[in-house]
Amino acid sequence: MSSIPDHTQISDLRNCGPASASLLAGIDVYTVGDVRRLGIPMIMHILRQHNLPASMNLAFALEAGLRDEHWLELDKDVKDALRKACSD
Repeated sequence: MSSIPDHTQISDLRNCGPASASLLAGIDVYTVGDVRRLGIPMIMHILRQHNLPASMNLAFALEAGLRDEHWLELDKDVKDALRKACSD
């Protein structure tokens, strides 16, 4: 488990910048703690419910950010599990 504190802002999370932070702020997700509390599949669902962009690249970026890894380093099994969990 990553040691990234819950109070870390999305824009300070590895793989996420101002655009991701702005998108997530639109659904009241501001911090790593918010991501952990809701979970990435629920975040993706909420984005889709609000007709906001919910690409798997965002899901991968968040997951890898929580692990303090680059999103391209995510294992195929992790990506496949995220795809399944995030499908509506």
